[in-house]
Amino acid sequence: MHEVTVVNRGIACQLRGEDPNPLFSEQQQDENKFVIAPSSLTHQEALVAFKASIAEVREIVNGMSDEDMLAPRQSFFGEKPAYWVAQFVAIHTNYHNGQLNVIQGLGGDGKNNWF
Repeated sequence: MHEVTVVNRGIACQLRGEDPNPLFSEQQQDENKFVIAPSSLTHQEALVAFKASIAEVREIVNGMSDEDMLAPRQSFFGEKPAYWVAQFVAIHTNYHNGQLNVIQGLGGDGKNNWF
C-alpha cells in the first residue's frame, strides 16, 4: 500500500508538471530500487495516506480542462497525455490487487477480494 501511495503521489507531481524524483529519492528502497514502507508505518497510517494520494490525483484531474487532459506530461514511461498519466493510478493499483488475489488464492482463499 505504501509503494502504491508513493507512485500515486509521483503521478500527482507529473500531472502538475513537477519532477517526482525527489519524492522517490527520500523513500527507503531495497537493492532493486523498490520502495519499502518504513517499519514504523501502521496499517491505519498507510490506509489514510493511500486514500489521500487517490484524492490528490482526483482533485487535480477534476480541475483539468479537456485541453489539459490531452496535453503532454512527462510520465514514468516518457511523454504521455495527461489522461494517460492519471489513469496509471488505476492500472498500477489493480496490478497489485491482482498480485494479492493470487497470493490469497494460493493460500486457499477462493473469494474475489477485489470488491
